[in-house]
Amino acid sequence: MTAGIAWSISLIGSLIVAAFEPTRAVRIALLVSVGLGALLIGRAAGARFSHLVAPIFITPEAPVRSDLVGSHARIRSLEITANAGEAKVIDGKSSGAIVRVRSTETQRIFRQGDVVQLIHYHEDSGTYRIDDAEPDLLDDRHK
Repeated sequence: MTAGIAWSISLIGSLIVAAFEPTRAVRIALLVSVGLGALLIGRAAGARFSHLVAPIFITPEAPVRSDLVGSHARIRSLEITANAGEAKVIDGKSSGAIVRVRSTETQRIFRQGDVVQLIHYHEDSGTYRIDDAEPDLLDDRHK
């Protein structure tokens, strides 16, 4: 971008200088002035352009798996056991993420469609332990 603007300005400037048909010394002085002007204007335009488009190239940091603890998820598997189960996160920065979940409680059976809360992340197995979501925390989007 900078080079294109500087080249365009120097081309137009050199055509204008050539149209006046000045003496050799004046022509050299004018062409050097046009070149320096083109360089400065091109550099300023390039800096302004890069400042405008910089937000496009900012890459947000991906959340760490343990950041999902406390999020709500909807069960995708038919049933959650101590060895198997999947859920889809329905809130937070990772909404839509599919996570592996496990239930350690034998008294509570989680079934497909239930909304649960991720309460602990186990690093070694890469799974989340789940519990019932608090009913008063759920809004219409989670039901």
